[in-house]
Amino acid sequence: MLGSAVTGIVTIAGDHEKSAKKGEKVGLEISSKTGRAVQKGDELYLTTDTQLLDTLQKTKLKTLPVSLKVKAREGEPFTVEIREEGRKSSRRERNASEVFADKTSVEFADECIVQGAEKAPTTPEQIEKAMGSLGDTPFEAASIAIEADENIFIPVGVLKNARRKAADLLLEKILRRYKKDQKYPLLENFNELCAPEKCAIEASRRGSITSKKLLLSVEVNGISSLFEAAGEGADIIYILISKFEEMTAPENAEKHAEKLENLKVERIELVFKPPLITHDSELDELKPLMEKIRDAGFSIACSDLGAAQLAGDLAVPFAAQKEFNIFNAFTASTFYHSGAFRVTLSSELNRSEIKNICEALQTCGEEGQTEILVYGRELMLITENDLLKPLIDRKIVRSESEVFLVDQEGSEFPVKRLGSRTLIYNSKVLDMLKYVKNLRGYGVNVIRLDLSLNNVIEIKEIVRVYKDAIEGKEGKLSTRGVEYTTGHYFKGV
Repeated sequence: MLGSAVTGIVTIAGDHEKSAKKGEKVGLEISSKTGRAVQKGDELYLTTDTQLLDTLQKTKLKTLPVSLKVKAREGEPFTVEIREEGRKSSRRERNASEVFADKTSVEFADECIVQGAEKAPTTPEQIEKAMGSLGDTPFEAASIAIEADENIFIPVGVLKNARRKAADLLLEKILRRYKKDQKYPLLENFNELCAPEKCAIEASRRGSITSKKLLLSVEVNGISSLFEAAGEGADIIYILISKFEEMTAPENAEKHAEKLENLKVERIELVFKPPLITHDSELDELKPLMEKIRDAGFSIACSDLGAAQLAGDLAVPFAAQKEFNIFNAFTASTFYHSGAFRVTLSSELNRSEIKNICEALQTCGEEGQTEILVYGRELMLITENDLLKPLIDRKIVRSESEVFLVDQEGSEFPVKRLGSRTLIYNSKVLDMLKYVKNLRGYGVNVIRLDLSLNNVIEIKEIVRVYKDAIEGKEGKLSTRGVEYTTGHYFKGV
């Protein structure tokens, strides 16, 4: 099906509007004819390019020839059999054609029982016309065979419904041949990872951390932001490892010692993040710092295998971060067995994929936590090189300036400096606030807010609203001109 008129714009609140602004989420009303051909979850494309639409309308789509066989016997159900016919294949396609040499066919029997005609009987010509109308399908009728009694009556609606259902069944059967393999392990096979003797040590180390309650973690950049997030109800707080040195330095120790002890009393977990890029010399310097963090009763967030190995060797509790791009339960389980008490799943997973991973881990009896990102700007790129330094040296921008990378569509990607490194973030902010109440059903333990680019006022608001949402209260964030997205959560579902 191609093309439809947009007849109206509807807001989330149900109000009809004449227009919508960039970044707003609205519903589009389309013509009733198109509405019958589109189902929930279908992928649609919107364009105002009339030349493109005209070209597409004139393009003849390839169809698959099929043969139809109709049985219309009085006193029996009306039946349609539809069979895939072969087509001439190119040399490149021939192997695939040979694989599926057996023609695919399906049969659909309608609930309607064929009756004798009281007035105008249904003719074979009428049946053939109804069967040949395959315009909204990828099929074309190559032949139609009709076995019908004389002087029978079949409603036109029954003819069309049987043809449509038969075509849908054939299409489903054909597409099933090209179905991809599962993206996650079969649950019955996954138990091989679950040798009790192998998991005993890791499970005992994680036991005090694992919780059935949905927890809220927050990532911040500054020390003041850390304590503000804690005050608003954050259960877990991530902060740069350099801030540990700053807080425990002799000149600051007295100022922060009591606050840090209060975090432990309130059972607020503090996790320190080593740099995303770490050279050999920097990794050596991390060792004594990790030992101090361990002795202070805190943990580490690891984003590379070197840091994870070092944390394991030093018996430092660590969480495996999303930079590992964890896409499956096997990888998550491997990190658990290596000492991780939490893994952050890849932000490219959708809802069903997240649920599948969590179910597999539960089947295996894993005790570690799973975490997903639900708010914040996605880090798109980090480079060792300071890309802004030449601009600052030439006084094109100031060191404190807000810098953005702007694409052809006008989207603005924040560019930040971290020491001598450059970080580029997504132009849109991930926000899953409206769906927090459904996240428990995914099987995750922790939802994470990345507020490393937000100021203290914004952090207080966002943490408070998300904490309320976890507790079942409704809330709303102020937009502040930010363009929001739901990321990959609803893609491919």
